[in-house]
Amino acid sequence: MASPLQMKSRPTPAAARGKKSSVPEDARRILQEGMMLEKAGRNDEAAQRYYAVLKKYPDQPDANYLMGLVAARSDDIDVAIGCFEKAVKGRPKAPDFLVKLGRAYLKANMYFEAEEQLLKAVRLAPKDPEALTILGDVYRKSDRPEKAEIIFKRALAIRKDYPRAFTGLAQVRMAQGDHETAMEMYRDAIARGLRVPQSWRGYAMGQKFSGDVAEIDTVEALLDKYDGKSQEKARSALLWAAGKMANDLGQYDRAFRHYVAAKATDYADYDLSAYADKVAFMKEFLTAEFFAERADFGNDSDRPIFIFGMPRSGTTLTEQIIAGHPRVHAGSEIVFFNQATDVLGYRSGNMDNFARNIRDLEA
Repeated sequence: MASPLQMKSRPTPAAARGKKSSVPEDARRILQEGMMLEKAGRNDEAAQRYYAVLKKYPDQPDANYLMGLVAARSDDIDVAIGCFEKAVKGRPKAPDFLVKLGRAYLKANMYFEAEEQLLKAVRLAPKDPEALTILGDVYRKSDRPEKAEIIFKRALAIRKDYPRAFTGLAQVRMAQGDHETAMEMYRDAIARGLRVPQSWRGYAMGQKFSGDVAEIDTVEALLDKYDGKSQEKARSALLWAAGKMANDLGQYDRAFRHYVAAKATDYADYDLSAYADKVAFMKEFLTAEFFAERADFGNDSDRPIFIFGMPRSGTTLTEQIIAGHPRVHAGSEIVFFNQATDVLGYRSGNMDNFARNIRDLEA
């Protein structure tokens, strides 16, 4: 799905079809220029064109949609959400606008907001596998694997080789403790060319490698194929996969080389000083007296069981073993804590505001 302004593989503008366009003619010309610049890879110049339209027409849906796409590609999710919200407000029955807003909400871990927009998109375009697949990801990441399974299967019924739905279902199988089926699905996805880098990463992370493993050479050979700016995410998935395999094989220099390259793509430079300041603040703020005053908060139930541990310490394996019991449901990694810290303002860096929000919490 795409904006009605977009070119070639995108729908023809309404004016070109002999219908009255909702886009002012001066804005249409500038937006078309922006899309041509995007196609040429000149995203910053494209964003300037969209911004010029928004200065004059701040609520214009297509301009907001296109600016939102640029912001989303730059991982500026707050800006993307703001633009997509305006686009949806101006065109509430455009499935593509709803999908992009839902996807942006998902990236911000705003699962219920994402679900609301994606359900609207699915009602408007029930045969669109993209909307269904992103909705499936919302359910998967918000610990609703049964719903995720239903939605992924529905997307695959529409398009049997839809890559994200196929690998999403494999991730659900893994979270449910069905390791054997998940590994089989990843191997099948690789063989069929479905999201190959991401499938290699899922396959590598799901098992322990030993002995003479030819797969690592296969993965490393693929790195040359994914060597462009637009393919950074795919390349990083291969790097994580190769790093995991090399680490399992005890080839630590090789693993470290791959991990460093993957980290450079997926993570911003780590500000150790800022983190140290946050830790010092938390130690001063979250005292024994603080918790004693809130001793009656929470729930006294001995369920559920929480599994805590450092990365790569066996927590996932422990979860999968326990989840193999028919009376146990595995919740995968709990996203609530990340959501809560976002809502409370921890990640913003304004610790005074964070402390005020914590104090305002009720039982």
